[in-house]
Amino acid sequence: MVTCLACAALHDTLVWNIQSTVIELDELWSYVGKKQRKVKATDSADKGDQYVFIGLGSFNKAIISYRVGKRNQANTEAFVADLREHVVGNPPDQ
Repeated sequence: MVTCLACAALHDTLVWNIQSTVIELDELWSYVGKKQRKVKATDSADKGDQYVFIGLGSFNKAIISYRVGKRNQANTEAFVADLREHVVGNPPDQ
């Protein structure tokens, strides 16, 4: 876990003021321990479905922002807020 925190800190330090005309948003699905349908009420919250939300600069292929967690409103809003902090200006509407 320490390595993950160090990588996140490095990314937050280096990836700022990104100017991109197109930003691609995507998500990757995975599971931790067991698939969601097998998760019991007594299992920890990190078991089951997990998603990696990714904001990618379309032309430079830079990962502008990412978030790992459940696919819920709180994680989605946190991902979008973090993405917004890393980007300068607004990409044009497509």
